[in-house]
Amino acid sequence: MPALAGFFFPRNPSPPALAVIGAVLAAAGALKDRRATTHHNAWEDLGAAGARLVRERVVDDGDRVTAGGVTSGIDLALHLVERFAGKQTADLIADNLEYRATSSAC
Repeated sequence: MPALAGFFFPRNPSPPALAVIGAVLAAAGALKDRRATTHHNAWEDLGAAGARLVRERVVDDGDRVTAGGVTSGIDLALHLVERFAGKQTADLIADNLEYRATSSAC
């Protein structure tokens, strides 16, 4: 993990990336040759930095999880809750938020 990402996320060397943060992580080398997404206005920057652009709201590439625009951050958060606490917990949180995910992570 590049020092820049470690500086911003010292307690989590594999931070989820939301919106244009994905492009920032890519520029730092953290997404080189990794599947990722970011806000559509930064897709070109993401690809130029060496990431493999996936045009989805949430992209899970193992220890790197990225999301597109701001609203896809809810999808990213629920995806991580499901990963670490199970689908039932993620569904309960979504119900309490009165939110229905628009897509699953790819």
